[in-house]
Amino acid sequence: LKVELLALFLILAAFAGLGFNASRQESVTVDEFEHLPTGLSTLKTHDFRLDPYNLPLTRMFAALPLLESGAKLSLKSGWEVRDYWAVALEFMQENKQSYQSLFLRGRAMILLLGLLLVAMTWWWGRALYGPRSGIFAATLTAFCPNIMAHSGLVTTDIGASLAFLATGFGFWQFCRKPTLGRGAGLGLLLGLALACKFTSLLLFPIMAGLGAAYFWRAGKGLNWKSMGRGVAVALIISWIVLNSAYLWKGAGTRISQYQFRSRKFTNLAKILPGPLPVPLPYDYVRGFDLQAAQNQRGNWSYLLGELSRKGWKYYFLAAMAVKMTLASLALILAALLAMVWFGKSWREELFLLIPAAAVIAAISMAVNLDFGIRYILPAIPFLYIFASRLVSPGGLGPGAGKWPGILAWGLLGSHLVSNLLIYPQYLAYFNFAAGGPEKGYQIMADSNIDWGQDLIRLKKYMDAEKLDDICLAYFGRVDPEIYGIRYQLPYPGVDCRLLAISVNFLVGRP
Repeated sequence: LKVELLALFLILAAFAGLGFNASRQESVTVDEFEHLPTGLSTLKTHDFRLDPYNLPLTRMFAALPLLESGAKLSLKSGWEVRDYWAVALEFMQENKQSYQSLFLRGRAMILLLGLLLVAMTWWWGRALYGPRSGIFAATLTAFCPNIMAHSGLVTTDIGASLAFLATGFGFWQFCRKPTLGRGAGLGLLLGLALACKFTSLLLFPIMAGLGAAYFWRAGKGLNWKSMGRGVAVALIISWIVLNSAYLWKGAGTRISQYQFRSRKFTNLAKILPGPLPVPLPYDYVRGFDLQAAQNQRGNWSYLLGELSRKGWKYYFLAAMAVKMTLASLALILAALLAMVWFGKSWREELFLLIPAAAVIAAISMAVNLDFGIRYILPAIPFLYIFASRLVSPGGLGPGAGKWPGILAWGLLGSHLVSNLLIYPQYLAYFNFAAGGPEKGYQIMADSNIDWGQDLIRLKKYMDAEKLDDICLAYFGRVDPEIYGIRYQLPYPGVDCRLLAISVNFLVGRP
């Protein structure tokens, strides 16, 4: 156990060191620009109306260090009209001297959530397959370029991934022994997940399907009374936690008091009686409706040289193929084959495979969010834990010998090397088969490669080349002068000796 804990400590230390040093070299990205000041405004005002599109819990957590930092947040005209981009712009203008350092504080909080995510994969891998698998799963997760990239940014993705995985683990534990205590723990985790990202709503159909299959197989040995009580407690506590995250604001608002914008919610409101109270926070329901309306309009996305407002159903499968390391893909595929041929624990492993498949399928089929692999990030830790079965006793079947296991550890080493080779530019990672980051922009754009993170590197380039100013077409919202960059926009008639252009504009994104 001491050796195992030492190995886990080294994994977590490497993750923290690499992740934090990488985040120091990234300028404030497009979504971070808004998330941190919005989180701070929510903490200070207890008002959730500014940006209901994104749920509050993770970004409030990220903004905690700013409460005692002297950060200015005057909430002027942007706040009055509830324009979160304007509020973020005012925040930047008021904190120019400390702007990057404030975001580093917020990023450190997200990195802490990333550390918990790595530890969670160790815990579940160990509980399901044994100590070696726990370390294997933790290493896969810690050195995943995509997880490390988003663990260094103030967004909702890592918080949602952690809460989703923890809820999955809590549900697995509850199914194995459905007690009131485990039901209460599950409810707490589920409530936190629901307050992190709307993706967590998928947990309800996932748990319903998995639970029905698991308990049906349990047969007569199941204490149905105890199970029913546990489920009831879990649902009640998750409802309490979600409403508490919003301070119970607007809970119980009548259907008739909402002004829905999406077709789905508008049609639903026509069916339901107007006086019916909705037992959820007003801004939670409003945010879900606004998300649905935005997806209904469509968004510009890019894949393999083509721009589209409709997107592609296979976008996220393609993203996995080019944005995950080749070693991790090989390990997941090998684990699937081993389960089919030699699997004896299908019933338990479905708790890993079904949530991962549900996230990928639902995001691919139900919404138009073809912006980056980050939208299916909650699925990846489940797949890494599943891949760790390869190094468990009997995971490769009887009489497999030692060489398959050695190969699995070798692939893990290759996964680690892939991480180190892309350091510190994790956001731009593409695997070797995709041509690496130099060719990645020909396949995908947006948060897969260009999210406005390169202003610090551009400034270093200008200093090295002794450039006083530059023409700049930049995909981002931060004023480049925050980082000491003097620039001109490349309008007609402007003498551009040298033009720095973001990849998103290079491939034609509006």
